[in-house]
Amino acid sequence: MENLILKHLDACITRLRVEVNDKSAVNVEALKQLGASGVLEVGNNMQAIFGPKSDQIKHDMAMIMSGEITKPSETTVTDDDVVQVPAADNQDTADKQTLIEVFAPGTGKIVPLSEVPDQVFAQK
Repeated sequence: MENLILKHLDACITRLRVEVNDKSAVNVEALKQLGASGVLEVGNNMQAIFGPKSDQIKHDMAMIMSGEITKPSETTVTDDDVVQVPAADNQDTADKQTLIEVFAPGTGKIVPLSEVPDQVFAQK
């Protein structure tokens, strides 16, 4: 079945990018309620800023549109994925235990920006 609203779906590291047939069919407020920190419109192209979740949202939407899954919860992160880690000790909190929540959307290692193998990102 052909999608009557979406012409193209894509994402970058922070934005969900969608080309639509009819911009009036897009509910910008609903996108913001779903977590978009902003929505940019250029012609019939919409960019919803979801941060690092953008690529996963695109993946979920593509799976739903293709009929491979019927609901986004089959692939999205849940509260069960959140791990609590004790905060680092210092003199001010030596007698207190503080927990922080850390969410890692992917795996990898932290390297200095100058060591990134991409000249665009490696420049300061």
